[in-house]
Amino acid sequence: MPTTTKNQTRPERPPDAPLHREGRLRSADGKMATMIGYWDRNLRNRFGNLAYAQWFGFQPEAMPGMHLRDFIGEERYRINLPYVEAALKGEEQRFEVPAYTADGSLSWYGLVQYIPDIIAGQVQGVYIIVSDISAVKETEAAMRKNENLLRESQGAARIGSYINNISAGTFEATPVLEEIFGITKDYPHTNEGWVRFMHPDYRQAMADALLDSIRDRKPFDADYKIIRPSDGAERWMHGLGKISYDEQGHPVSLIGTVQDITDRKLTEQRIENLAYFDPLTGLPNRRLLQDRLQHALLSSVRQKHLGALLLVDLDNFKSLNDTFGHQPGDQLLQQVARRLRECVRDSDTVARLGGDEFMVVLEELGENMLHAATQAAVVAEKILRKLGERYELGEGAHNSTASVGITLFGEQSESVEAPMMRADLAMHRAKDAGRNTLCFFDGQMQTDMVFAAALEEDLRWSVQNRQFCVYYQAQVNGARQIVGVEALLRWEHPGRGWVSPAEFIPKAEKTGLIIPLGLWVLETACKQLVLWSQRPETAHLTMAVNVSARQFRDSDFVDRVLETLERTGAKAHLLKLELTESVLVANVDDVTLKMNVLKAAGVRFALDDFGTGYSSLSVLKRLPLDQLKIDQSFVRDILADPDDAAIARMVIALANSLGLAVIAEGVETEAQRHCLAALGCPTYQGYLFARPLPVDEFEALMVPS
Repeated sequence: MPTTTKNQTRPERPPDAPLHREGRLRSADGKMATMIGYWDRNLRNRFGNLAYAQWFGFQPEAMPGMHLRDFIGEERYRINLPYVEAALKGEEQRFEVPAYTADGSLSWYGLVQYIPDIIAGQVQGVYIIVSDISAVKETEAAMRKNENLLRESQGAARIGSYINNISAGTFEATPVLEEIFGITKDYPHTNEGWVRFMHPDYRQAMADALLDSIRDRKPFDADYKIIRPSDGAERWMHGLGKISYDEQGHPVSLIGTVQDITDRKLTEQRIENLAYFDPLTGLPNRRLLQDRLQHALLSSVRQKHLGALLLVDLDNFKSLNDTFGHQPGDQLLQQVARRLRECVRDSDTVARLGGDEFMVVLEELGENMLHAATQAAVVAEKILRKLGERYELGEGAHNSTASVGITLFGEQSESVEAPMMRADLAMHRAKDAGRNTLCFFDGQMQTDMVFAAALEEDLRWSVQNRQFCVYYQAQVNGARQIVGVEALLRWEHPGRGWVSPAEFIPKAEKTGLIIPLGLWVLETACKQLVLWSQRPETAHLTMAVNVSARQFRDSDFVDRVLETLERTGAKAHLLKLELTESVLVANVDDVTLKMNVLKAAGVRFALDDFGTGYSSLSVLKRLPLDQLKIDQSFVRDILADPDDAAIARMVIALANSLGLAVIAEGVETEAQRHCLAALGCPTYQGYLFARPLPVDEFEALMVPS
């Protein structure tokens, strides 16, 4: 049960005191190990050290996610709740808690501290630190007995005491205090002499604290840092004192104690590092970045000085991890962090968001927007050059680049999320521009983002409500006979009207909606094959269905294709899956295995848009392909551009050498068809023969009235 320094009561021994664990938590020198835990606003555990976990009978790995009530028990939770609630309101709490042995005697005293975790004015959680103050309590008891015992107890507890004669300016200290401060009896025992070992950063604060105590007639209570004259070491102290006054109300003396709390301060610093700094690079993490950015935004608006936020994303970092493992990747991130710090001023902030993303906050860039943007661009260019230099990773070397998105802030008050969102949009625009470059945010990006978000929402709604249809485009031979069709997805939105596939297909790919969409197209096409198989004029038609790289990488893709064929009754040899060369960029062995399984079931394969991607002859030889498609970009200018004609000739020759069929898409004129036929291409697809049509119009094309 806790006792507080505010309303002290003598508690009875708690019925659930963990007496059997008390011995395990004491180290060789007899002191209890400091217990540390962190609980979020919902009182769910996020961190706890070994001593804290074992005291309550748990292992550290079992703590995360536990509620405080379940961790400390109902009785302790009821007692601690007022302090927890106060800490969640931003008020630091301290109270003492005694522990008892089995026979009911007092074992030790603990000092419990609830320290609120505050970011941008909001309490995010609470740190709990429990320290052994048994020696302090013993000292207090000794003070009530006699002065000699007091001195002995203070020596054992490493607590020094002093009398500061304020009016005379003299200072009397116990030997323990002299030892803690690292001074001898010859050191000047005057106020001026003792100020010398006070750390310069704390001299004014200590003077102000003393004056406040005198003015408000309250006890002196302060943490401060000293520099020991004996060894130059910096140590943290906690001072307590009481001021006495004469009959006229003038301060006469300050009597108090000092305890070395360096170990506790270092523990608190480690906790802060865990909460606010990235353990790999040592940079501020997202939480601390948001806090600093919040201050930068407020300061920029108040002082009318613009700032800039830079989002730095490494190019192709995932491939480094996938190829060489995480250790070289971690080494690269550490070197990137050092290089980023070299590119900015000490007053600027460099933070790691996570993964391979970093953010830089540049402040005080002036009032003129053009000048501020120029300075931000200079820093970004420096970052690109620095990050583009060669990296030494273990026994090897690596070249890397980055893409940088930039946005200015300070023109108006806004939340931290707003500039972070703009920087992210600008960074992705830099990626789209070819990587290894910088890009500024502009208003059009915001418009594009809103449009893209609305499109995604409409796309999800339409997938759920089946607002799509399949059109069919004819594939013809040299005699203009229709030998097959390609199934093409179309979307007519109730409000948008017809949406171009060039708009919604990339969005479906990015969001993963392409997987259910692709399966629906496959099933619709297979059902149509079954219907056409019942009519002599259409029974021979093959059905080409596009398969995206995202679909093909799905682990269930092969099973779903086979299940669809079996469920619909479609003939596998009439189904032709069209793959793009982007599929081949992934694991070729996995691609080949999936294709061979489907090939064994009778499914055929075409390589779509051939010549626009990255496939090599060695890869093509391994794949069980049936057909190559000449991309329409080569067909469009085949009559005017000798290079396009040469590429078409090469594709046809390659297909013949590999025993593959070949078809040209995008054929729009008779002259293009004649040219392709002369080069040896026997099959065509394009507006010259038919546009993509709904099923009823396509069937009318097959059987003219």
